[in-house]
Amino acid sequence: MTIPAARVPITRFQVRIDETRVRATPARGLDGAPFAGPPVDLDPAAALDIVRLTTKIAAWFDEREPGITLRSIAIHLPTGRVIATLTGAPHPRVLRIEPNDAEDLVARAAPLIARLEELTATALAAR
Repeated sequence: MTIPAARVPITRFQVRIDETRVRATPARGLDGAPFAGPPVDLDPAAALDIVRLTTKIAAWFDEREPGITLRSIAIHLPTGRVIATLTGAPHPRVLRIEPNDAEDLVARAAPLIARLEELTATALAAR
């Protein structure tokens, strides 16, 4: 079975908002086989497209601690674990959010994940 090039499922991703960089690890390749290659780094235009979709994720953090800025976010989809780097008062920090506490956050990332699956498939097809 071959996965359509329009979308490829991903297992994890990282969005570096401050650097406009995005990296994703596909679960399967375009041929449907388990993915064994290096993660996919999106080109700058595609990365900017994903960074623009982080507003709902950033809002999740701002609702809990107004005044912080989301610098990067990484989500491991099979477990739902989230790692985020934040800047702002009182100091920059890294947060690890366990799956039970991250359900709403991961749900807010759904549009970003869907678009990332499309862009990852495009990037894999170009390899």
